[in-house]
Amino acid sequence: MSTHAYTPWGRVTIYLTCIARACACACAVQSEPYLMIKKKKEDDDVFKGNDRYEGYCADLAENIAKTLRQTYGIPFNYELRLVADNAYGARQDNGTWNGMIGELTTNVRTRVCFASFNGP
Repeated sequence: MSTHAYTPWGRVTIYLTCIARACACACAVQSEPYLMIKKKKEDDDVFKGNDRYEGYCADLAENIAKTLRQTYGIPFNYELRLVADNAYGARQDNGTWNGMIGELTTNVRTRVCFASFNGP
């Protein structure tokens, strides 16, 4: 299942698969203003978990989880993390995929990806 959200910066596509799991890993690509690592101020505590991130995709992930829990009673919890290679996904010479697509196809825990898709 996928849905689109339109922002002043471009279209964002949200792919949701197997959302009924108790906890899913949500991968993302760091790209301003969609997803950024929060900058720590001197008097702030260290950010942990999903609080480490800010931006449109972080807000969208939290709102989707909140809506699923409160409106539909689906106990959807997620762990947002950046893809190691910060790539959307491209097919490699050996037939595997890197980036978010690789996370979805090879990582058993990754169930959701949040990213911007700019262009026509």
